[in-house]
Amino acid sequence: MDEELEMKKLAEECGELVQILMKTSIWGLHNFNPKTGIVNEDALVDEMGDVLCHLKRVANSLNISWDKIQQRSYTKNSEYNKQH
Repeated sequence: MDEELEMKKLAEECGELVQILMKTSIWGLHNFNPKTGIVNEDALVDEMGDVLCHLKRVANSLNISWDKIQQRSYTKNSEYNKQH
């Protein structure tokens, strides 16, 4: 696996997720793209899934344990919940 290519693909997918997050924050979850007819919620699901896929691909290409990533996610979520 080409680590650099995988990282670039992840960065691209993160950018696409940011775009739909901003559109959703402005126009709402249930609004839709007038050009494509795709509802923002569906676009969010697609982009979140794409980011998750490429996170796993980058982890695999760099030989980083997915279990460690999941543990960090769990820890971060716990810390966040304590603060809010």
